[in-house]
Amino acid sequence: MINTIISDIGGVVMNLTGINNFIEDIIKYGDRNLDNNKINEVIRLLDTYERGKIKSSKFYDEIKRIFRLERLSFSEFSEKFCNIFSPNRKVLDLYSTLKDKFTLFYLSNTCEMHVDYLDRKYGLFNLFDGGVFSYKVGYRKPENEVYSILLDKTRKSPKECIFIDDIKENIEAAEKFGIKSILYTKDTDLEKELNNIIVT
Repeated sequence: MINTIISDIGGVVMNLTGINNFIEDIIKYGDRNLDNNKINEVIRLLDTYERGKIKSSKFYDEIKRIFRLERLSFSEFSEKFCNIFSPNRKVLDLYSTLKDKFTLFYLSNTCEMHVDYLDRKYGLFNLFDGGVFSYKVGYRKPENEVYSILLDKTRKSPKECIFIDDIKENIEAAEKFGIKSILYTKDTDLEKELNNIIVT
């Protein structure tokens, strides 16, 4: 019997503008020369940051180096880095109504700065009973380890869970564990999709 909903954060609970918007915003403060090498370096750096291998201050220093951001303070940088989120009210309202009937967990590829921001500004994680952040465990979706850690932490079996994510590879990885999953898009009727799985 399904009694647990596991949800991604960015792209499901929170809308995202994306890393490219962030980069376009910060290069105004330094080197405006934007090429694929710099973008790829940022992507690799973000992967490292989301695994908890570097602190926020190191992430800031490295981004400053890549784009020569001499005029951007840490507080300004943090604001721009976090200003990529907006609440997906439809999903938040749905989860609020489901909280009395289901255990809610998050599973998110994320970093210290974003979690602090979402908690401070929205109190977002009060909605959930717990979960796993990639930067806390050193693994990211769709790596098998992060799903194993989540199941161990929640003490749930795969057949008790539904997983919701906006990235196909993450869904496929969860399904290999036997977790029924929903690929979320802006057109998804999430309530209907959940009901279809729960009643079958």
